[in-house]
Amino acid sequence: PSLEIAHPFATVTIERSIVGAIRSHADARIDVTGSVIDATAPVLAACEGLAPAEPGATLALADCTVFGLVHARQLARVSNTLIVARLPAPAPAGWPAPVRVQRRQEGCVRFSWLPAGAITPRRHRCLDDADDPALRPQFTATRYGASAYAQLSATAPEAIRRGADDGGEIGVGHPLAQPQRETNLAIRLDEYLRFGLVAGTFHAT
Repeated sequence: PSLEIAHPFATVTIERSIVGAIRSHADARIDVTGSVIDATAPVLAACEGLAPAEPGATLALADCTVFGLVHARQLARVSNTLIVARLPAPAPAGWPAPVRVQRRQEGCVRFSWLPAGAITPRRHRCLDDADDPALRPQFTATRYGASAYAQLSATAPEAIRRGADDGGEIGVGHPLAQPQRETNLAIRLDEYLRFGLVAGTFHAT
């Protein structure tokens, strides 16, 4: 783990950062905004308790991308977030689902993507791959250090690229407003492009 939170009353704020796996006391709280939590593989634990199979802190996630399993006491609020996780075969003890929340009667998950079988509080306009396996995030690169790390691929499902609460992409790239900027650019190009020329869009990495 890159971060361990052993104090039961700690509140940790993570903003615009890339962190590894987090181990935390169940009574702590972690607020994460515009960040990546990377366990290095979807089958490894990204957020869990201090001991295996124990729930971790209460989580609040906004505009985040999480690579790995999540076991939390509570999801206070999750918004515009991708949680890319899957259980290995066989599933480790204490992991009935890739995302597991102990207190489901509190909190909410909105405009986010979750793996099939996730155990969460109430959801609002969320996506998962339970019905359509093709509805999964696709990334340009998932290896830390790559120039396009955690960037959604141009071939990612449109429902994910435009599934946030403002029509933008879900995940850490949400603040960039790339889908909206692409639409605006296409309109302007049609107006001003010279006859016979063709324009293409190439994303910076």
